[in-house]
Amino acid sequence: MDGHIISSHSEHKHLGLTFSQDGKWGSHISSYLNKAWQRIGMLRSMKFTLNRSALERMYFSTIRPLLEYADVVWNNCTNELKTQIESVQIEAARIVCGATKLCSIEKLMQELKWETLESRRNKHKLILFFKIINNRTPSYLTDLIPQQTQSRYNLRNASNIPLIPCRTQLYSNSYFPSTIREWNRLPENLRNVDSLESFKQGLNKPSRNHLHYIAYIREVRCFIHVFGYRVVL
Repeated sequence: MDGHIISSHSEHKHLGLTFSQDGKWGSHISSYLNKAWQRIGMLRSMKFTLNRSALERMYFSTIRPLLEYADVVWNNCTNELKTQIESVQIEAARIVCGATKLCSIEKLMQELKWETLESRRNKHKLILFFKIINNRTPSYLTDLIPQQTQSRYNLRNASNIPLIPCRTQLYSNSYFPSTIREWNRLPENLRNVDSLESFKQGLNKPSRNHLHYIAYIREVRCFIHVFGYRVVL
């Protein structure tokens, strides 16, 4: 450009996100996991000094934000990476409760009333989509949503957002294609609420979260067993 050779790079960091030329998130997530594990070490060093409430607040304020930064963007990462992310929260839960690795993870999380990070990411995606649908974000995001086509028939799924055709699994799991599928699965009365607060309350119904929680915790346990991660359930 202008007589200068532009060098190519396999990665580029922008606004705290590390983008890779292959569209994968291993490098970005690994860097944040390293920081999170360092802070887990600090949390562990204070478990005999601080009470449970203070330890929990420290996790919520200094560690979990690392694991959730821009999570709507990189949520199409591999299941292996998602399991590594979840293992940080599991270790934090053990520290907060003073539990050992022999304790049931399901019972531990139920006692703390913590959602899985996977569940929280899915909520973050839907909340952002609600804002996009209701013109609470820049127009360049709204313009990316496929337009509904008019039909002379009164179809049951007439209010659904058209799905985005995808040629690769990587693109299919990216934000808009995957979130539109999740959005269309929501009850129509929830999609049509007027306020963001009402939408959040609808997403927080116990029945929906509990089923997702049980299914995902079992999946995490399976992956950790297979791949032999550092946190054993």
